[in-house]
Amino acid sequence: MKYDRAKYLEAIKTQVEQNIFFHSLALEACMAGIYDYLQVNNQLSGSEPERDDWLLAGLLHDIDYGGEFKSEHLAKTKEALAKYGIEVSETVLKIIKAHGPELTGVKPQNKAQWAIFCADSLTGLITAVA
Repeated sequence: MKYDRAKYLEAIKTQVEQNIFFHSLALEACMAGIYDYLQVNNQLSGSEPERDDWLLAGLLHDIDYGGEFKSEHLAKTKEALAKYGIEVSETVLKIIKAHGPELTGVKPQNKAQWAIFCADSLTGLITAVA
């Protein structure tokens, strides 16, 4: 999948506060790094999502953590995306939902979902103290 990153960047930058925007960029980069590391070391199976799905999930994971959607984080991801005319695959939505299993009931099951679950807190901390 090739996606128009500028379109997604504009949506997330408009929707969330600056610190969440920077956190989203950090998580996108982290997801890219994890994917690339796993691929180079032959640790990805054919059933894993594509690299673009990993990156897109990292970038958009908190799009509903701002504005009118903030109080319903992870319950309104589709609505927040729709506000900007954006649709993403169910694969990307599942990766996004996996970063908050206590809110969504989606427990990490593949490497992309585990990556976002683990890297979300790490990039949040790094962004907070940077």
